[in-house]
Amino acid sequence: MARRLTEAESASLLNEVGQIEQALATSSLERCRLLDEILRASYTLATDDELQTFASVASRQVYVHQALGVPPNLAVALEKLRTWLYRTVRQRIEYPHAQLQPAFALIGQWLKWHQGATGADLDALPLPDESTPDEPTALRIVARERSAIHLDSGAEIPVIHGTIEASNLPVALQLHRRWRQLAAAIRQGTVLGVIAPRWLSPDTAACTDTTLVILEPDVLLDVTTVAECFTGSTNTHLRVLLQMLSMDTPSAATVVGSVVNACFDELLADPEVEPSRAIERALRARYLDVLVAVQHGLLSLEQVEQDVGIHLDVLRRVIPHLRGQATTEPMFIAPRYGVQGRIDVLLEDRERPAYKTIIELKSGAPPTQLQRMVSQSGTHITVGMRPNHLMQIAGYNLLLDAAFPGCQGTSQILYSRSAEEPLRNAPNLHDFKADFLAMRNKIVAMYHDLAHRRFRALDQLATLDAAEAPPVDRQKLQQWQQAFGSLDEQERLYLYAFIAFAFHEWITTMVGSPLRNGGYSSLWRSAIEEKSEELRSLTFLRFDPDASNCERGFLTFRFTERTPPVHPFRTGDIAVLYQHDALLRGGDTIAGQVFKCTVRSLGRDHIVLSLRNKLFDRRLFASEGFWALDPDVLSIGIESMVRACGQFALAPRERRQLLLGNIAPRSQPLAVPRPARLTDLQYELLSRCLAAQDYFLLEGPPGTGKTSTMLRSIVDHLLSDPREVILCTALTNRAVDEICSALEHLWNDGLLLRLGSLHATEHDALSFAQAAQTQDFAELALQLQRARVIVATVPYLNANLHLFSLIAPTTAIVDEASQLLEPHLLALAVRVERMVMIGDVCQLPAVVQQDERGCRVQHPLLEAIGVERLDRSLFERLLRLAKRNRWTHAYGRLTEQARMHHLVARFPGTQFYGTTFRSMHRWQDEAPDKLPIEALPLLLRHRLVFVDTPREPASGYNRAEAQIAAACARALAHGTTNRSLSEAIGIITPFRKQIRTIAELLGDLSQEVTIDTVERFQGSERDHIIVSCAINSRQHLRLIESLTELDGRTIDRKLNVALTRARHQVIIIGNRQLLELSPHYAALIGFIEQHGIITSAATATEELAPFLTSCEHHAHHRH
Repeated sequence: MARRLTEAESASLLNEVGQIEQALATSSLERCRLLDEILRASYTLATDDELQTFASVASRQVYVHQALGVPPNLAVALEKLRTWLYRTVRQRIEYPHAQLQPAFALIGQWLKWHQGATGADLDALPLPDESTPDEPTALRIVARERSAIHLDSGAEIPVIHGTIEASNLPVALQLHRRWRQLAAAIRQGTVLGVIAPRWLSPDTAACTDTTLVILEPDVLLDVTTVAECFTGSTNTHLRVLLQMLSMDTPSAATVVGSVVNACFDELLADPEVEPSRAIERALRARYLDVLVAVQHGLLSLEQVEQDVGIHLDVLRRVIPHLRGQATTEPMFIAPRYGVQGRIDVLLEDRERPAYKTIIELKSGAPPTQLQRMVSQSGTHITVGMRPNHLMQIAGYNLLLDAAFPGCQGTSQILYSRSAEEPLRNAPNLHDFKADFLAMRNKIVAMYHDLAHRRFRALDQLATLDAAEAPPVDRQKLQQWQQAFGSLDEQERLYLYAFIAFAFHEWITTMVGSPLRNGGYSSLWRSAIEEKSEELRSLTFLRFDPDASNCERGFLTFRFTERTPPVHPFRTGDIAVLYQHDALLRGGDTIAGQVFKCTVRSLGRDHIVLSLRNKLFDRRLFASEGFWALDPDVLSIGIESMVRACGQFALAPRERRQLLLGNIAPRSQPLAVPRPARLTDLQYELLSRCLAAQDYFLLEGPPGTGKTSTMLRSIVDHLLSDPREVILCTALTNRAVDEICSALEHLWNDGLLLRLGSLHATEHDALSFAQAAQTQDFAELALQLQRARVIVATVPYLNANLHLFSLIAPTTAIVDEASQLLEPHLLALAVRVERMVMIGDVCQLPAVVQQDERGCRVQHPLLEAIGVERLDRSLFERLLRLAKRNRWTHAYGRLTEQARMHHLVARFPGTQFYGTTFRSMHRWQDEAPDKLPIEALPLLLRHRLVFVDTPREPASGYNRAEAQIAAACARALAHGTTNRSLSEAIGIITPFRKQIRTIAELLGDLSQEVTIDTVERFQGSERDHIIVSCAINSRQHLRLIESLTELDGRTIDRKLNVALTRARHQVIIIGNRQLLELSPHYAALIGFIEQHGIITSAATATEELAPFLTSCEHHAHHRH
């Protein structure tokens, strides 16, 4: 729930407001940015114990004002100020300093109100007029409260009272007709998109037959997800939840359907393509589904070719009649309607650019007779297609309405099994679009209920009469109901908790959170300049046709002078590509299509992308406009986490109780031969690990050889047992490739197989996907059967659970297990006999998007099994339980490290691990306490350095720190002669703006020295680590911390990771007064004072002057 700020919190923010007010040398734009940050921070603090998610700052602000009873005059003024600050920052407007004074006064009054002051009379703020049209045809409303109009007939018309998000003007919306039932889902802060309302007065609108209402439009659902809820006899949003909780095994029909779709794409590109070759390529692209279906006896390859051939005959007859330029699987994002999706084929007429034709291919059987469809408003039509197909077309037409306003055309379902009538027209009718959106709203309301721990949908699913469900769902429903009914109260609470967590995480990923920017919605709600400023996107890209291979969908884009020098992309990342002009129409629209793609390679001045859809309209890339690339944060959806919860419910009770921690893990001592390369401690832990019969938890602090030594030793011993099949896994492709490198001695005898997508690994010789491009399917099946060690990422395994019908691993070894959320491992944990989890809870945990409140749970039954925070890994929870229950046979920690000089290792060892790390190499203890590099300034000869820098009136960067960090890097580069700079020097800083500032100061050297956040550094190491803290206020301190408590000790995981990346030297740069507010930084500074050197920024600048001058020469600062 919302709360007032504490005395200390409001006083701290007031102090910062005062400092900004005095900073007249700072630009007015930067001062507005800082005021905006403080205003946002106040609302974040006021809702830090609120479970509800908020689609925008506006919705959070409205909720706080309503919940706390803020005086109306103060609330209205603050809402106007929020809008003004947002537009000023976004449009980069520089106002005279004097014009900011009312803003300072108002924020001061707001903070004093939290301290108990009464709201004084407020004069109207003399800010520019930001009014909008009196009667907009499309608007977003932030809801405040509900009321109702009572009719003489006894009926009620719900009324939603709120404000127009763009203008803060009050509005009342009457929900007539099909939108009445939406009222129950609307709460304070809910955002509604309203299109084509009828205005009854300047502040009152009503829904008519032509009105569309979209609940939380920034939450995008796939068109197919919504369409599949329409079955004709029973249309229900519960189908979505049932599908998520269940698991489908590939059937003959799904394999044939996917092959037909792939062949259709090829025929459109080349009508003369040889059918057998097209079929073979399609089968190989879906090799895993094919192998599973063959294994289950559901199909034979000969039968597939015969069945597909029938479809291809129909398609060959149809294609000559398709008119226009064809694009296969174009992607559209329509936040105006809250949906996104990929259309099978879009045909565009060169002579009539506004004319678009949708072709949706269906390989299943068409209805044998005409279907009568009736909308909620009573409109009825007769069509030759199934209800879900008609509604899918309705959703696709909404996508085109948003992407190409005013477009015309036709929509058709292509039934490739129907030789007589393959193409069937789907009418583009408003009433069915409205029904589609009404169903979408039900799904979104269900998602929000589950995210906010209201489990009515799960209870409805558990009691639904199977006879009322669509026939295709009845077996799944009965299986789920039986499993759910077998759960005891604790198991059910556990399931509820993680299902709620999964939905909350997904919604937050969509709409963002105060600490993690705008989520996926920033793709359309943030301007190009804003994305460039915050380094969240690659912008101002130019297409290079000469360096591109359009036939294969490999496109090259050149960086320009305006492209940010720092960006968040790495090879293999999933991304969204779009034209700059696509965002010019406003915050709820993306014009035209977007392109889902993968980063194929990165260079100093270019990026190469692999488009998902290879048959695209090349005219889109012929213009001279700029292109932008955003991370696709939805590349891993909600389904895998919810499905894992379903798999837990379906598991045997004994397995469930073991994973909950109610049953102690078993252990049977073994005589383990000692590998020559192991130390005494490593051998002891290896023996205990191999004795475990259920699970073992191995803590591996930095540099202790947990992968290169321990994982390899575990695998080598297990291979001596012919019964063992070992599955090695981790979160990322990079981590999994490191496992492959550690097991290099197994590469040549067929024992090791690397699973994943075609370009997921750098070890092509081990890649099963590569083998699937050329080898016979029978040989592929044998390869899987022969493999004793299978290596894959956890996301790949969760996305392909049917793989476990082909392999039966006995032991799973999970590396970096502390970076995986509990649901990530549930589906795997119920499928193997034994798990060995390797991790380090003192390093960074899994990345979680939602706020602190959504991660906390409180119930005695959950506390009994250690479920108090849902953002902890299964590894950490079981480790805490094992320590609490004294199951010493189930866990152990490595304490010998081979990375850091003993002086560098001492502080993190004692502060975070409660031990002194022992060194594994002589150099770690015998190397002198000062660096023996004569070329370095005396300051940088110390292994531990702290430079005390002044605060600056800026947010997210500190220029003085950046100059010193860049000078240190140049000096160290000058002194590095025996290794590459990419291995020698790393700069860690928490904010993207500081990354850019340092990169600009380093000039060309930034291409060789890694500058990144601590999250991106985890798992790597450098000789020298420079940490630029870049905090200028007390409230920024929590942004650079990641605190947890373990064994009675509070740990800062971010600081631990930063310090333990270094082999030889750590340099910390920051404001001492602010940093010492943290007990961990205070202890570190005290340690450096005793064992290293502390100096001021002025002294450091003087000593580093030759390298500082070089930095200034290369700088091109753009703040």
